[in-house]
Amino acid sequence: MLSLGALAFATPWALAALIGLPVLWWLLRITPPQPRQVTFPPLRLLLLLKPKEETPAHTPWWLLLLRLLIAALAILALAEPILNPQVAPRDGQALVLVIDDGWTGAPHWREKLARADELLEGAERNGRPAVLITTAAPGNGEAMQPSLLMPAAELRPIVAGLQPKAWVSDRASLVQALLQARLPDSASVIWISDGLREDETGESTYTLAEFLQRLGPLSVITSPDDATLAL
Repeated sequence: MLSLGALAFATPWALAALIGLPVLWWLLRITPPQPRQVTFPPLRLLLLLKPKEETPAHTPWWLLLLRLLIAALAILALAEPILNPQVAPRDGQALVLVIDDGWTGAPHWREKLARADELLEGAERNGRPAVLITTAAPGNGEAMQPSLLMPAAELRPIVAGLQPKAWVSDRASLVQALLQARLPDSASVIWISDGLREDETGESTYTLAEFLQRLGPLSVITSPDDATLAL
């Protein structure tokens, strides 16, 4: 992937076709426009005409420019431009995706899942595996634990099927579970948070954030419309 600020190209090799635009300009310029059929005038009008030197017709400059613009846009489309792409960590680095799925995370739930899918799509495009961590306890009484490390493409349908729980997140218990879990040694962590503290001091939230930072760079999203906030 080639990144140019806020714009990236998933197929940058297609941009090499832009080199051929000057050749296309030259070909279009030497190719005369299609002749028009004109009704033959009366012979007496021809007698009044004075012969003059004729030059071959050329395609109007504005038409050349329009055709080149269309060709350039087609090339850019083949390069698969991506606006505001996620910053891709080094190749192979895992993505740890944390989602607050307690009842406090229910507002804008579909938008949050859509944002999570965008993140996983980016990981899939870069060939990165991913791990899912949810902060609310399972309803079947099982212990909290992260998902297995798997290709991002396999994790996308799992995330799409998530539903918010009817109880609050338990970040303190999650940290204890993560201490016993097997997680990637090097990862980038993105936390889609409800933005709320579980207690007055926010100790469990800070403890979870501190643990996640041990895995790698941590970014927090508190609203699906917000930009990713790096910690």
